[in-house]
Amino acid sequence: MAVIPFSIQKPLPNYAEISSVLPWLLPIALLLLIPPVFALLWGARMWSPGVTGILFLTEISVATIAAAILTDEAFGAREVLGIVLISLAGASEVISKLFRSRLK
Repeated sequence: MAVIPFSIQKPLPNYAEISSVLPWLLPIALLLLIPPVFALLWGARMWSPGVTGILFLTEISVATIAAAILTDEAFGAREVLGIVLISLAGASEVISKLFRSRLK
């Protein structure tokens, strides 16, 4: 999908252009993409649904911050509020279990 042009007027890259990028693709996939995905999927079987939810929702928060940094997008109160609400939604299951266990 990375070689699909964004505009119909642009020609597809030729093989030389694509092959110049391929040596970077394998190390990035092997070192930066596959281990975290494997760890997340392995951990999802071992942990409770609440902890897994917090982990996946934390990933959304980190991706939001990283996207704002890497693309020089505005990052203001709306984004911070969204991250806080996402984090609270993920933590709500664990927090509710703690409250229920203390009330018993």
